[in-house]
Amino acid sequence: RQHARGLLVKLHFRRAVGDHPRIKVIAEILDPQTTYELEPVVPTDLVRALEIDAKFADLGLGLVDATVATVAERRGQYRILTIDRTHFSVLRVGPQYKQPLTVVP
Repeated sequence: RQHARGLLVKLHFRRAVGDHPRIKVIAEILDPQTTYELEPVVPTDLVRALEIDAKFADLGLGLVDATVATVAERRGQYRILTIDRTHFSVLRVGPQYKQPLTVVP
């Protein structure tokens, strides 16, 4: 099992049925023995997410992707596990919007 501390995971719940790999990832994240951490979104995250979405309006981020970036910024963990490389590879966070996010795998 890959150690995931310091790795933010963005899940795509669309069409995740049956034995789909997304279901396995969700089950692993929710497993108490996992190395993943499930981070709740707090109200201030939503405020910051709206700021990030407005700053990068030309990307068409949306609230979900902006919230993932916000939680990464708040936690100081800039590695994102997602299949959505389009937004996260060019997005910058931090007070001066200089901190890039690293998309894995």
